[in-house]
Amino acid sequence: MAVEVTRAGAILAVADFERSLAFYRDRLGLEVEALYDDPPYATLVCAGARVSLAEQGHPAEVGRCPRPRPRLRPFPGGGRVGDPHA
Repeated sequence: MAVEVTRAGAILAVADFERSLAFYRDRLGLEVEALYDDPPYATLVCAGARVSLAEQGHPAEVGRCPRPRPRLRPFPGGGRVGDPHA
């Protein structure tokens, strides 16, 4: 059983936010979907792919914890979600 991928993305921690934003937007042609000032963060999209840029070195917000990773669950057809051999 094949799983259809409808969207893919990555979050990149960048040393120079403005330079990275200009590269992905102006040189590669990705469209800015969202842009935030403090801390600098942007989400860009192109052909269903999403790239988020986060300025490296900003501490996490106080009281905010990352979500736990979901457990792999049985997938109809015998494989498991995330199993490359399924």
